[in-house]
Amino acid sequence: MCSMLVCCCRFKVCVTGDGYLFLGSRLGNSILLKYAEKTGDLNPPAAEDDEEAQPEAKKVRLDSTSEEPSSVLLDDMDELEVYGTEAQAGTELASYTFEVCDSIVNIAPVARMVLGEPSFLSEEFSSANQLDLELVGCSGFGKNGALSVLQRSIRAQVVTTFELPGCTDMWTVRSPERPSDKEEEEDEEEEDKKEEASMLSAYHSFLILSRADSSIVLHTAQDINELDHSGFNTKAPTVFAGNMGGNKYILQVCPNSIHILEGDKRLESLDIDDVTIVGCSLADPYAVLLCSDGSLSLVTFQELNELGEPMDSADTEPSKLQLTRHALSSESHVVACSAYKDVSGLFGISQGVQPVEMKNETEAPAVASATAATFQPILGSRLSVDEEDDLLYGDTSADMLFSNAVEHSLPEEPSEPASATQRTVEPDDIVEPTYWCAVCRESGILEIYRLPDFQLAFQFPDFPAGLQLLTDHPEAEQDGEVAQTGILPVHEILLVGLGPKSDRPYLIGRVDQDLFIYQAFRSPTPALTDHLSIRFKKFEHQLLLREKTGRTVTRLTDQDSGKGDREQLMKTRLSQLRVFHDVSGYSGVFVCGHYPHWLFMTDRGAVRAHPMSIDGPITSFAPFTNVNCTEGFLYFNKTEELRICVLPTHMLYDSYWPVRKVPLRATPHSVSFHPESKTYAVVASQPVVNKAAPRVNNDDLEEIEILERDERFIYPTLDKFSLQLYSPVNWEVIPNTRYDFHDWERLTALKTVRLRSQETVSRRKGFIALATTFAFGEEVSARGRILLFDVVDVVPEPGKPLTRYKLKLLCKKDQRGPVTTLEQVDGLLLAAVGQKVYVWDFKDGKDLVGIAFIDTQLYIHTAVSLKNFVLVGDIKKSVSLLRYQEENKSISLISRDIYPLEIFTAEYVVDNKQLGFLVTDTDRNLILYHYQPEALESCGGQRLLRRADINVGSHVNAMFRTPCKTSGAAVSLGCSSDKRHITWFATLDGAIGFLIPMPEKTYRRLLMLQNKMLVSLPHTAGLNPKSFRMFRSRHPGLNNPHRNILDGDLLWRYVGLGHKERVELARQIGTTQGQILQDLTDVEKASSLF
Repeated sequence: MCSMLVCCCRFKVCVTGDGYLFLGSRLGNSILLKYAEKTGDLNPPAAEDDEEAQPEAKKVRLDSTSEEPSSVLLDDMDELEVYGTEAQAGTELASYTFEVCDSIVNIAPVARMVLGEPSFLSEEFSSANQLDLELVGCSGFGKNGALSVLQRSIRAQVVTTFELPGCTDMWTVRSPERPSDKEEEEDEEEEDKKEEASMLSAYHSFLILSRADSSIVLHTAQDINELDHSGFNTKAPTVFAGNMGGNKYILQVCPNSIHILEGDKRLESLDIDDVTIVGCSLADPYAVLLCSDGSLSLVTFQELNELGEPMDSADTEPSKLQLTRHALSSESHVVACSAYKDVSGLFGISQGVQPVEMKNETEAPAVASATAATFQPILGSRLSVDEEDDLLYGDTSADMLFSNAVEHSLPEEPSEPASATQRTVEPDDIVEPTYWCAVCRESGILEIYRLPDFQLAFQFPDFPAGLQLLTDHPEAEQDGEVAQTGILPVHEILLVGLGPKSDRPYLIGRVDQDLFIYQAFRSPTPALTDHLSIRFKKFEHQLLLREKTGRTVTRLTDQDSGKGDREQLMKTRLSQLRVFHDVSGYSGVFVCGHYPHWLFMTDRGAVRAHPMSIDGPITSFAPFTNVNCTEGFLYFNKTEELRICVLPTHMLYDSYWPVRKVPLRATPHSVSFHPESKTYAVVASQPVVNKAAPRVNNDDLEEIEILERDERFIYPTLDKFSLQLYSPVNWEVIPNTRYDFHDWERLTALKTVRLRSQETVSRRKGFIALATTFAFGEEVSARGRILLFDVVDVVPEPGKPLTRYKLKLLCKKDQRGPVTTLEQVDGLLLAAVGQKVYVWDFKDGKDLVGIAFIDTQLYIHTAVSLKNFVLVGDIKKSVSLLRYQEENKSISLISRDIYPLEIFTAEYVVDNKQLGFLVTDTDRNLILYHYQPEALESCGGQRLLRRADINVGSHVNAMFRTPCKTSGAAVSLGCSSDKRHITWFATLDGAIGFLIPMPEKTYRRLLMLQNKMLVSLPHTAGLNPKSFRMFRSRHPGLNNPHRNILDGDLLWRYVGLGHKERVELARQIGTTQGQILQDLTDVEKASSLF
């Protein structure tokens, strides 16, 4: 506990409540603490007759007898005020105990970031054409130092795979039956029986697979076997299957029949011949059936008593299922429905916080009439010019006028606690569950009915419009007149309670190719007395699930298509929104389709959306738990393979990206991935007490002088650097691979370089290269070293598989100046030493031999190579482009930026045959340079030309490049998108972004969209995105901002807009919303690499 408090440097302290303290840190995880006070007397009161305890001045005055009584009394009063009474009261100091309640993951500051290969990749995914990668970055400071392992998509761990062709859907159900192979001994204790029974009840007993004309039922015990004889209907396809009666019974819904089973024994069946069931939604004990003609039916489950009779009646013929058909009054057919069991307390009739507290409902008209009568003479009287100005411009007199009117109009009531209908539901309150059904019609009307009587409680007229707020509109027409031309079809809706307790209602809908997510919240007043007092706010998720370009919109209207076409379309549709509970401890919704996604919600209440594109499109999904697979899931991929998987538990999914933090208990400075051994080299430092000081003798040699001080002297601390290898299998330290540097030696560069070697067929071999600098102080000149290590594969020790690799020092070359950076160029090693750049050849794997050098600027601290070109960045003199020529063994300057610029890091931008140079500076700018010798302002190519710039708002200290993703989804970023590279960057604030080249037409189209969105959308807190992204500089220069870089954060807000706003913005720039969304989808799919 103490170490966690000490390591929270650079933090903000905030008291969040009674007994809670929040520590927000920029260099580590932010934590929520619970503190409790402990009181104790640390200083006991002194005795009254203790003369030694009195002040010296007071004792002198008491001994003095020469003063008069009045003066003595006056002095005593002064002393009493200064020193207090003789009986000194003890000081009670309070001590506190702290307990960590929660923490927020923080990967900032990202000092370095590299690409690596994941170690937990299943064999089914290892044969993919596109290599799966992961990001590893250095995060934190001091004891908060850690390695952050990041992945954009979720990579499931496959347990086994089955080939089941022809299956279209599947469900997993539980059963209280014990598997036949789980026999129980007679002398077993009763507690063990209950514990084993509860464990078995959590297992899924049956897996139901649906085909085009039949169904398959599998018994999922120790082995998965098909049931030949059971009560399930296997001669018809299954529409839905689920548990009812507290997981005691199984409900199977077929197109023309309904079956209730206990285990594999059928108890009852209901045949439906006049209509075809195309959908079902379950909220135990109710099941809502959607028929092909757009009607709804309600199936009610009744629990029977010991006599075989219903609990609430005494029928002669008891039945567990009751089928009731409800003809909802509307000419518009129902296209989607969802049953919901509410345990949050939000779904209550006429509940909510009223604007005026009232004792009963009869006071509402009286108060309203009194308020109207009070405001009538005020608003109806003739006002002077001054009074009108006060009302228009908000003078305080007008505020006082209206406030006084309201105070006099409302009756005075004694202060009483809010009633049950006016207060919000506390977490500890017992909420009686209520049952509801959300319905969406062809005309776009969204309705919510109360079950089982189907009483209308909420209505919104235009759900496919995708508005930001859904409110109750009881006056909306239900006869189809509100339907608009070109309305988008609603494929599916889902009203579900998310969170560990399922107490956060969310409304999710699939409209055309978009996904709408709405969160329910309490409304101040209901529209009607018998309606819900709730509203739905749109959640901006920025998920793009579009399948292909130019897809025509299918409308479910009788004018465009016949009734038979609509019924045929509804029969072939599948549910893609799958609710899951307790999958590796998480709950949420899985979105099937061409681009599958997970929607998680944890205890913190935030919805996290993570893609799972590693196996392509997913047609069906179901949670699954049995003896061999605990808290796992099943899914069908595009090749009709059934995979049984588990969710990797080493990753944290309550974040924007799945992340795993590996604590180092030290400050990480750099990390590098070694491909041959698949290990990571990490350089970290820890503060140590320094009792020595460097000195220079008469021969200009350094000497170390040991300083001896008394025990009260506080010695300074010095950062001690070390190199260590880590295995990505379990992220543990590889034994005997630690290399400690000297006390005053600091690391300046760590890279994995591929140098020329005769040991491999490719004539290249990877080595770990390090550059160090000795910083003794101002009196001693700085010098450095170049170290080359090789990771050797040896025979591991018995029982220690991590001892397979050893770290071997191959070369150690001292330099007379500080070695500031390293890079590889054409199989050679490039190093910046002082104000020179050297090129070395690693001869015979033993020694570095100098080949060429060139004089540069002040301090080169970054270098990146591409073929035989090297881009170097100076700490004050911007960037320079160098070229190494193998023919004459020389390195020369091609071009440079003549304007001063404080560089943080640099990287290339590859766009087919064009090459750019991207740099970051201290003013949080991204600047793009081009080498164009044919341009007049480049002076024949001697100057690099600035072509684009943007301000990202954070310091960028790490950059790297990856090719655009071309496998899997079709990417239309130009005809040769495989030759485009994405330049990624990580900031010191923990953010990750990328820069991607775009075709000219796409850029122009999105640029016009960006300009329209700047003036059409409201700005957050009144802050203009255009002014925020403008180039900024502390030093005025002669260059004008070039821009030419689009703001992706602003453009992605287009995805969260409503249908009308999208169409209007697209019309203003002369295009369609489908084209704009396709452009954004191409960017999203091209960058989905991790």
